[in-house]
Formats: sequence, structure tokens, C-alpha cells
Amino acid sequence: MLLQRQSVQVVVAHNTTAELLNQLIREQVNPRGMGKKEIRIGERVFRDGDRVIITQNDYNHHCFNGDVGILHIHDNAEGHHQAISVSV
Repeated sequence: MLLQRQSVQVVVAHNTTAELLNQLIREQVNPRGMGKKEIRIGERVFRDGDRVIITQNDYNHHCFNGDVGILHIHDNAEGHHQAISVSV
């Protein structure tokens, strides 16, 4: 049986385990590809289409801790990755 991407959630006990699993799972469900936008923020690399979870309330944007969404990377007029947004 093939599972839908949105129907799977993995829960682990330690952050280091979660980060490793997140990387492995992402390469299966949202692999790097030609033209796939990526942006580095700090030490993390985010890819257009990544599933993300909100970890802090933002009342101005109606985003709340625990909300799950899809990350979108937007380019400026010169084609440089300028901003990200999340559709929840």
C-alpha cells in the first residue's frame, strides 16, 4: 500500500534523532531536483515544498504552535531567493 505524503507523521524522543530522520525522510518525499528552490537559514537548508510545523504562535499571521504547512520560496526580480512563506 502506498501512503499519501500528508498521512505520515513520525514522532521520536530526541531532537538529534528527529533531525536525522527528517533529513532521510525529506530526501524520499521531497528530493532535490532540477529547478527545485532551496534556501539556507543559519545551518538549515529549506526546500520549496517541505512540510514544516509551526513552533511558536504568531497572532498577527494567524499561525499557531502545532500548525503544519508547506514551505514556499519566492524569488525577487533578479531571480534570487528572497522570501519564504508557509501555507497552513
